[in-house]
Amino acid sequence: MIFLNNLPPKLKSLIEIIVVDSASTDNTVECAEAYSSKLPLKIVKVN
Repeated sequence: MIFLNNLPPKLKSLIEIIVVDSASTDNTVECAEAYSSKLPLKIVKVN
């Protein structure tokens, strides 16, 4: 999720990022949650 660090501040205020996790094993949810306080982020878990 390095690209999230590189978003321009103005763009961060205009977007909502949706992360869809379909039972991945690569810590997707944990990585996304680390950014949830900094960006407008919605995490969707699909079973």
